[in-house]
Amino acid sequence: MLEGSADIKDVPYQRVRDSPTLKFYSSWEKYESGMGEPVGIANPIINERTLRGAELVELRPDGSYRGSLEEESPSADLFSVTEGRILAKHLMSLKSSLKLKVNDGENRRVEIIYLAPEAGSSHHHIRIDVGRGSSAEIALISSARSSAGVPITTMEAFVGEGSKLRIWRVSVFEREGLPISWLRVSGRGASEVEVRNVLLGGGASFASDEISLIGSKSAAKMNSFLMAMEGEKVDHLTNISNNSPGSNASIFVNGFNFGGVLVHRGKLKVTREALESENKLSSIFYRIGSGSKTYSVPSLEVEGDFAVSASHETSVSPLPEIVLFYMKSRGLNERESLEVMVRSSLSKVLEGMDGDAIEKVISEILLRAPSGISP
Repeated sequence: MLEGSADIKDVPYQRVRDSPTLKFYSSWEKYESGMGEPVGIANPIINERTLRGAELVELRPDGSYRGSLEEESPSADLFSVTEGRILAKHLMSLKSSLKLKVNDGENRRVEIIYLAPEAGSSHHHIRIDVGRGSSAEIALISSARSSAGVPITTMEAFVGEGSKLRIWRVSVFEREGLPISWLRVSGRGASEVEVRNVLLGGGASFASDEISLIGSKSAAKMNSFLMAMEGEKVDHLTNISNNSPGSNASIFVNGFNFGGVLVHRGKLKVTREALESENKLSSIFYRIGSGSKTYSVPSLEVEGDFAVSASHETSVSPLPEIVLFYMKSRGLNERESLEVMVRSSLSKVLEGMDGDAIEKVISEILLRAPSGISP
């Protein structure tokens, strides 16, 4: 268990408001009410491997694990118990920390299966150290049917010079699930960091990605696919701090809302140190059916005029009529057109994975989609 000077009951849910008029988008009270001793193991939705030839690690609801990671005393360099109450409770509940070390010049592929509790909360922390001139590909898969539990993960990664790190996070929950995941990455000179997310459903799913780039000619890329049905909520936070000269930083988030709640927020910050860098932020969401609540509020902040480029686009809209017209002219009805759009967005995120199991899940979910697609 991590030690901290803060009294948890006095720690706010989060220190900074999400907007001047709104405390926060996240369902912190719901998460807190669901936390407690873990009960049982929920039936996973994804039962097939997704990363061919990768080492397999299994995280269990009781805090134990099975696989090739190293176990250490609880520690977290990039997280603090003073940041927020739910994070503090998580950090104070850790029984151990798991470490994935990639030595200089080494390549590793690891698939991590997180088994969610049927009720109560589970807690895991993973540290990833990627040495110089190395590469690592990691898939974190968490899915559950009929789970009201709160599976929580914190991951922190340190990427050495000239190294590559790619992380896939796949979270698929039915409407009672309450998964929470924080990821923070520090990338040094000439490093490449890529984070991809597939975030589907849950009563309140929260996924936070933060990357900090330092040194020259580094790259950070985030690419996420979000989807929610009626009664579901997906809350996604993306932050990149670009301090790297000659770098490339981008955030791409696409979402489809079938009557639930989708949230995308965060910031791409380009500092004065990021000379001659290229930066892009895109957040595109589609409303299908009635009752959808969609918030696309990420921001781009640029210090000075030293970057080569810095672009920003956000959109929340019904499905584009011109796209539907094009699809119909090729013999597709509205539902078939929608499925083509969903799979096109999903395929960009799944590139490099064995995505058959995830695509099967998408097909099952789309069967529950509203029959009409007007906003």
